[in-house]
Amino acid sequence: MIDTEIKKEGKKIVVTIGGQLIHENAEKIKEVLIKAISKGNHILIRFGKVEAVDFSFFQLMCASHRSSEAKKKVFILDDRTPEAVADVARILGLYRQLSCPIAKMTHCFWMKGEKGDVLHAH
Repeated sequence: MIDTEIKKEGKKIVVTIGGQLIHENAEKIKEVLIKAISKGNHILIRFGKVEAVDFSFFQLMCASHRSSEAKKKVFILDDRTPEAVADVARILGLYRQLSCPIAKMTHCFWMKGEKGDVLHAH
């Protein structure tokens, strides 16, 4: 099960997502992200209580980020990424020093700063 909420805060569309961010819920997560991207030009992803996360969630986040960039929209993560998400990203080897080699973007959710902290795309 996933818990989601989409609301408008000023000019931002804020998506709060939590629960089981896993393959079995990928279609629902995708629908929520597509809906949010269609509602505005500045999308902020916030995390609720994350119970589980797997690679499919990261694939959806990256695809949504690339899609938003192509549409000249902003798609960012809240700075308060839960440890459960950060731990799985680390285990999967998603953290990087350079931006995504697939997309022609200058920033990536998973880039690290000089101190090893995660830089969130802004």
